[in-house]
Amino acid sequence: MFKSLFFFFLGCLCFSFVCAEYPDKNIRLIVPFAPGAGADAIGRHFGQRLASSLNQTVVIENRAGANGLVGLDALLKSSPDGYTLVLVDRSVLGINPSLYKKLTYDPLKDLEYLGIVAWAPYLLVVHPSIPAKNLSELIKYTQQKNEASDYASFGNGSLPQLDMELLKTAQNIKTRQIPYKGAAPAISATIGGEVSMTLSSIGSLLGNVKEGRLKAIVLGASKRSPLLPDVPTILEAGGNLETLLPTYFGFAMMKGTPVAIKNKLSTLLQQEVQSAETLKHLENLGMETATVQSVEMESVVKNDIERFKKIITALDIQQE
Repeated sequence: MFKSLFFFFLGCLCFSFVCAEYPDKNIRLIVPFAPGAGADAIGRHFGQRLASSLNQTVVIENRAGANGLVGLDALLKSSPDGYTLVLVDRSVLGINPSLYKKLTYDPLKDLEYLGIVAWAPYLLVVHPSIPAKNLSELIKYTQQKNEASDYASFGNGSLPQLDMELLKTAQNIKTRQIPYKGAAPAISATIGGEVSMTLSSIGSLLGNVKEGRLKAIVLGASKRSPLLPDVPTILEAGGNLETLLPTYFGFAMMKGTPVAIKNKLSTLLQQEVQSAETLKHLENLGMETATVQSVEMESVVKNDIERFKKIITALDIQQE
């Protein structure tokens, strides 16, 4: 008994020492998305805030490509010492496990979660020539056409595709996917009239909606966005949130990172989410704050893996 108590207190002292000394060098934050995107803005904001709280430099490293696989591969090559973090989203953690035959990481076995900090709802937009001002009119328009209306996705297996397919089934919308290599070309294709509609985050669509190059139809959120107060939510349009899922942004580290370090970073991130500066920053990006801590985040990931496996299997989508 005394031996067990000794090792227990010794462990506590070691964790306290590790936490007190951490960090004593630069921290690397991997952002598996291109510079300038909404995800990049999230990574840089929280990187700066962590740097201020920890009194240590946080170096942002953009590793875009392959639906987040490039960034996750970079994390897997790091040590579980708390000096490498990665920004993650719903696709990286919930969709990729069912989308790729060979995945280099297991979201539930290889990662420690620090928490979700933001929800990013998707906005459904159409080309201005489409004679529809709301979801009901859009449904009628697609049903009356001889051919299915094309929509632009960010690629096969992307969340916009899965969301659109869920919405299509639930609302009986007559559409057909045209995959593009990311949000920018999908949005450009919609503006140019190559396709009738697309889904993306408010931040990436706001300017084009304001300027009239795109027409906003419905928002996949529980409440309206102050950036587009006239656009109804999916709930107001008669649908439900399960058919127009938002993505999220959170942070993770290598499995095996000392618990004291993990808890310290998780606590700092959750405190930062509630700061006035961060609340304003997320609002300007068209996002909602989230206070989903590490254990809850793991539960979200588990549920997503099961959810998207069913959808991807039903649609017979697969990437190499």
